[in-house]
Amino acid sequence: MAGLVAAARARELGAAPAVFEKGDRPGGSMLLSSGVIWRHGTLDAFRSACPDGDAVLQARIVDELDDALDWLERLGIEPVRRETGNPRTVGRRYEPRVLTETLVRAAGDVRHERASR
Repeated sequence: MAGLVAAARARELGAAPAVFEKGDRPGGSMLLSSGVIWRHGTLDAFRSACPDGDAVLQARIVDELDDALDWLERLGIEPVRRETGNPRTVGRRYEPRVLTETLVRAAGDVRHERASR
């Protein structure tokens, strides 16, 4: 998912990125996931659960994830649910295949390693 998101954002900013998938389909483990993208409800909760984590990165996740999910939706991805089902977390559930297909369209140039052999 990270490569597709990075390419989609880069294309939105005017670049012409290419994504090289090592398999025969894009999406990787995202396609095997539940589709929930989440964060801890507060930075204090995040720090408590992961005290050895990078505090600066944790703060960025808490501060920026909601805007990132809004960006996904501006690409045309509608969440299946606007909550995680866990009262200690904040996030949204997406259908993994729809998420992948939308990101592939937004990324543009996605190449598959096995298809090029």
